[in-house]
Amino acid sequence: MTTSYEFLPAEDRKIRTPRISLALFLVSAVAFIVSAVVMSSYSKTLELSYQAASARVENEAMSFISRARELMPNPAKITDIAARTNRHNLEMGENSSVWTRLFNTLDAVLPEDSAIQLIENPHTGKMVFAAADRRFKIRIVLAGPDAANDVYARLAALQAIESLSFTPRGEMRAATRQGLAVDLEFSFNEAYATTP
Repeated sequence: MTTSYEFLPAEDRKIRTPRISLALFLVSAVAFIVSAVVMSSYSKTLELSYQAASARVENEAMSFISRARELMPNPAKITDIAARTNRHNLEMGENSSVWTRLFNTLDAVLPEDSAIQLIENPHTGKMVFAAADRRFKIRIVLAGPDAANDVYARLAALQAIESLSFTPRGEMRAATRQGLAVDLEFSFNEAYATTP
C-alpha cells in the first residue's frame, strides 16, 4: 500500500521549521537569560541594601540603649534621695501636722455643702498663727439651723475639740449659696485628732 506522501520528491518530504520561529526563540531565550541575570543582580542589590539598613537600625538601637543606661540614675542615689525626702517630709510634717489634723477633723464633721469662710487667731484677731497656737476661731456657713445643730453636736462629742464656743451670726451668702453663718471658737488637742 502506498500513500501520496511517498510520491513527493525527497526535498518536499523534509520537515522544515521557519527561520523566523528559530530567531524568535533565540531572541526570547536571550531576553529570558538577560532578565534572569538582571533580576538576580537587582535582588542581590536589594538584599545588600536591606542588610545595610538593618545593621544601621540595630546600631542606632544599641546607641539609644547605651545612652538610656547612661541617663538612668544610680540606684544607691535614688535610695539616698528617697531617704532624705522622707526625712525632710517628717521634719516639715511636725510643724504642719496640727493643721493637717485640724482640717481632717473638721472634714469628718462638716457637711459637704458647708463652707469655711474665715480662720483667725482669737488672741490677735488675725490670720497669723505661731507654731504653738492651738486656739482657733473659724467661721463656717451651713445650710440652716438643723445643719448647725448637727455640726455642734458632732464637734462637742469629739475629744480633740476642747472649750467649744458656738455662736450663730445669722444669714450670710457664701459663694453662690445662702446659709447660716456660725463662729466656732475652740482649743484643738491634736493628740485626739483624726489622722489621715
